[in-house]
Amino acid sequence: MDSNLFGDTLMDTSTDLTPQQIGSYWAVPTIDSTANSQVEIQVSVAVSPSDTLKGSDVTTQAMSNATALTQLSGPDQSSLLPTAQTRAVTAFAVFTFDNPQNLAVTSIVVGVCGQTATFGTPPDSSPMVA
Repeated sequence: MDSNLFGDTLMDTSTDLTPQQIGSYWAVPTIDSTANSQVEIQVSVAVSPSDTLKGSDVTTQAMSNATALTQLSGPDQSSLLPTAQTRAVTAFAVFTFDNPQNLAVTSIVVGVCGQTATFGTPPDSSPMVA
């Protein structure tokens, strides 16, 4: 298992899921943290240099079987999402969900501009708290 230590959370690279096309965009969520009875998920969306996505354009639901975790925070709905550019341009949004029972996230539903896709998470895909 490839792991890196960031702060108090052991990051497991198996949390990277296969990108899916959502409407005209490619997107992928990553479980960044499960510390402090919360789940932090980053959604990366491939965009063209001329695309601008606002916080309201990207949605996420963290699911534990049929239970949706309560969203605590997400990107500012009216602001443009930050982007990073290497060989491609990627917009990203970070969401935090309440998880007081430390339930395993079994799927993540990502929406981009009104279209959605469901990403199943493999067993033991959540980062472990060190």
